[in-house]
Amino acid sequence: MCSYFILFYDKKAEEDAARARQIRCYGDCAIPALPSDPKNAPPSYTYFVQMAERLQKVEPARLSENSVRLGGSHGIIDTLQKAEAAGFAKVTHSTSA
Repeated sequence: MCSYFILFYDKKAEEDAARARQIRCYGDCAIPALPSDPKNAPPSYTYFVQMAERLQKVEPARLSENSVRLGGSHGIIDTLQKAEAAGFAKVTHSTSA
């Protein structure tokens, strides 16, 4: 199973707004939920500490298909089909408002 944020847009201004919303979502929801201080996190949480570090630095233009699906419906369908072809049987999604 894998999870994606899915952000639809048809125009450049809509894309810019969607990318900015996703960055705000990371700051408001994802980063606070992750352990961010390696001194207070067990070694097994290193991945999550590193994820928090990456999310704090991410810029809207650098959002990629790894966790965010961006674009019109055809582009998003294409990338979801890639996940299916890679063997994922279930894809969950979130939308950022």
